[in-house]
Amino acid sequence: MVVGQPNTLTLSNGVELTFTVDSFASLTGADCTGSAFAGPLDKQFLRVDLVVRTGETVPADYTSIFDTFLWKVRGDDGVVIDEAAMEEDASYCLSVEEDGADLDTWETNSIYNASFVVPQQGPAGTVILEPSDYVSTDRFELRY
Repeated sequence: MVVGQPNTLTLSNGVELTFTVDSFASLTGADCTGSAFAGPLDKQFLRVDLVVRTGETVPADYTSIFDTFLWKVRGDDGVVIDEAAMEEDASYCLSVEEDGADLDTWETNSIYNASFVVPQQGPAGTVILEPSDYVSTDRFELRY
């Protein structure tokens, strides 16, 4: 993935979704705006802002395609954080308003904006989206 470049995710039933990482930024726990955030203030995080576009066909169940627990972070040191948004209180970093769309309920020909935060593993690495095999066999990586 490249910031600002559209990506096509092909679902197991052949339906395609277009998504773009609209912005990708570093922040610390001190920058978190979520009222439930209780993580370390000096923790390094990465904020991912997504834009997802649906087409003419929407499968009945789009849950678990972009859910935060599907994103991984792999540092260049080889350490992988599975379910990255669940680590270090990352899922509580943003306010509800900043989280944006729920991404569980979809309509045809629509645009959704959503944001989430994952912990940064080392000074350089990769953020990875790998949906469940029954949803899609596509995999996307974004370097930081």
